[in-house]
Amino acid sequence: MVMTLVGLLLPLGATGDWGSPRPASRTPLQTPGEDIFDLTTFGAVGDGVTDDGPALQSALNAVAQAGGGTLCVPAGRYAIVTPVLKDFSGSAASLTILGVASSTLVNTQGTGKELTRGLDLTSEFVIRTGVATTALSLRGLESLVISDMVFIGTQEASTDAHIALGIYAVADAALRHCEFYGLSTRAEGGAVVHADNSRLTIDRTVFLGCTGNSGVRNSVVLNTTWKGFSVTETIFADYGQRPNYWGKLGLAAAYSWIMVGNTAPASRLSRRREAIIRNVFLDEGGFFGISVDPDFYNQQGAAIDLVHISDLRMNVSSLNAAGLYLNRARRVLIERAKFGYSRLADSAVTLVNVGEATLDRLECLAAANRIRADGKTGTLTVINSIYTHLASQAQTTKVITTDTEDEDPVQCLRQQYRH
Repeated sequence: MVMTLVGLLLPLGATGDWGSPRPASRTPLQTPGEDIFDLTTFGAVGDGVTDDGPALQSALNAVAQAGGGTLCVPAGRYAIVTPVLKDFSGSAASLTILGVASSTLVNTQGTGKELTRGLDLTSEFVIRTGVATTALSLRGLESLVISDMVFIGTQEASTDAHIALGIYAVADAALRHCEFYGLSTRAEGGAVVHADNSRLTIDRTVFLGCTGNSGVRNSVVLNTTWKGFSVTETIFADYGQRPNYWGKLGLAAAYSWIMVGNTAPASRLSRRREAIIRNVFLDEGGFFGISVDPDFYNQQGAAIDLVHISDLRMNVSSLNAAGLYLNRARRVLIERAKFGYSRLADSAVTLVNVGEATLDRLECLAAANRIRADGKTGTLTVINSIYTHLASQAQTTKVITTDTEDEDPVQCLRQQYRH
């Protein structure tokens, strides 16, 4: 009656010539015995004005010379005016960039004030490289963790960087408890965060007042030639609460908050391509909230094996677009998602050329009250959902309503799997 769900539920993963680094306390993110560096040792000032790009470059060079390690970023505002690029290819190195931690939690279920308050982080990279460059580009790492860092734009810049953070050919990359604030990218091919040929995890992170340019399909988070992708407990909001600087949304709307592009070819060691998005809040500032389109960047890109979206809250844009636009995935599971607020939307969900899709316990409200599926979609099953219009041309469409949650086939199987 419903697509095979067991597979869907599985995702529910030396100082050299540079001088001695300042002592830094070890954190759970650090591996015993690894080298630890302090950014200010390399001349970084952190006053928000001085160009600390060269200091960051020197620090990353030292980490590479040591074969990997942790770069600690003390409290301060480190302006990156000179672009920073480090290629670790061939070294099998791991890098952690670690700011000063805060205890502020991400609350994706909060009120507007709670969603937009920020994370009270004090280690900031001020992005000021301009329209033609990537501010911080990291390549060829075995693993990368960036934790408790702020990437912030400047109020007067219409484009802070072509790409604020570029992650390329990294086996496993993670952004954890970070804040991206008031960053704009308006030139074609830009993004706030771009990951390519990598496996990327974004967790407990906020994107406040960031934007792109829907006219050239710039998104806030862009994933291309990807091997794996997950976003969990993360907020994308139209503005933040910094005094006199709420963000950049007035310049243009991003094409989407999250753009999932073409996949990397499958290999013996990496066979599946799965995008997992769980417990995320999306405000109305993106033309789409989430777009999945493996054809957009590479017409020969393979179809995505699985898109699994759960516990989503979304204010759908009033730009007559879809909240979620999902194209060419073999399987799609969307569960416990709420769409609303919009005054002019085409749909909450649009499915294009999807093999099997199950939508379970969706609330499609206000103007975002339509579910669409095109004629190339194989099977669409809608379970215990609220909507006004079901515009399905799928080859098979099933609507299931049960009296209790225990009878819901998706939730029932989920409980069995958990036990």
